[in-house]
Amino acid sequence: MNDYQHLQRLITQATQRYLEHAGTSGKLLHDFTHNIEKNIIETTLSFCEGNYSTTAQSLGISRTTLYSKLKKHNIIK
Repeated sequence: MNDYQHLQRLITQATQRYLEHAGTSGKLLHDFTHNIEKNIIETTLSFCEGNYSTTAQSLGISRTTLYSKLKKHNIIK
């Protein structure tokens, strides 16, 4: 199983778990994507040992975008 297939499998499992516990707020997709994005950023940041440049490069985004997402998800203030 390659990294892409592994990530697909993890997202599928997370989706199933989320749907089992989701309420009927009408914000299912927004809440789910918000949580997935936050988790991916936190995991990548940890894997890159807190290095923002390496994290941004690994995610395929600029450091400016990474900082914006870190603030959005309250990972940094």
